[in-house]
Amino acid sequence: MKPIVFALATLLSPTLWAADDCTFDQDNQVKVLTAVAQSEPGASLNLERREVSWGAVGTDLTVFGYGGCADLGSTVSRTTPMKTPRTQEQVFALAKDLAERFWSNKHVAARLATETLLSGLSAERFEIERWDGATTYSVRDPNYVQLYVEHSYSDGADRVTIAWQGNF
Repeated sequence: MKPIVFALATLLSPTLWAADDCTFDQDNQVKVLTAVAQSEPGASLNLERREVSWGAVGTDLTVFGYGGCADLGSTVSRTTPMKTPRTQEQVFALAKDLAERFWSNKHVAARLATETLLSGLSAERFEIERWDGATTYSVRDPNYVQLYVEHSYSDGADRVTIAWQGNF
């Protein structure tokens, strides 16, 4: 599994949430996820997986994840059926929309993640990694272990994912 994706999968792993010695407030994470789910029409909340989703496979599907025990982070992905993959410009525009909608709201309150990601993308201060059919644009910042946009296209499905994992 790709190192970046593995780190966030580990970050959001249910085995970490049950720990008594978590650095980050687990009850608050449930409140954030519940508030996000309530603010989005048609949302489906899955507390075990620490995610909220809208849509369905084969249509537009948006998935918001938030949580952590030793590290706090968030992922947001949008998968859309398309005949051709998005351009880099379209990927960055969608990343901006997702970050502003899901990270800069009053529930998540991660405006710094949004601002850091968007300024890094607009100033072209990112590293590109291509692996297993995906392109990742990683923005380096001392406040984040990971901060990136990932784009993939396979079998008519275009997927854009944004993610942050705090270094605090």
